[in-house]
Amino acid sequence: MKRFALAALMLVFVSCNNHKGLKYLEAYVGQLPSASGIWKSEPLHTQLKELTGDQYDQFVKYMDAASPLVKDTLLYTYAPIVHDSTKGFAYILIDTKTNNIQAAMETNMAIQKYQSPKEAFTVPAAIQQKLDSALR
Repeated sequence: MKRFALAALMLVFVSCNNHKGLKYLEAYVGQLPSASGIWKSEPLHTQLKELTGDQYDQFVKYMDAASPLVKDTLLYTYAPIVHDSTKGFAYILIDTKTNNIQAAMETNMAIQKYQSPKEAFTVPAAIQQKLDSALR
């Protein structure tokens, strides 16, 4: 009976962990994403890859120079894009309450935004200022 109860408890724990949201990312606030490994952490990795599709690797490459993760009303980080003749800005916004993500790569070549199919994000003022100056 004890083995059955322990097995059932372990199954519940594994099930809860497999359905965890993005709140765990709050532990990474103040850390550089490139050093902390958040791009490979789950479930962010899977959700971001599903969201950006074949642009996932490019997004992560651009975000290699991202600033430390910040917590405001959302979690966010951003990176300037200076690669060959491409200039611009990449960022990610994460709502840990709704598990909603918005990722974007805005360059002189194109604007690519990817968002979870929920309500729209309000871009934090700090990111909007960076976008405005990066795309001039």
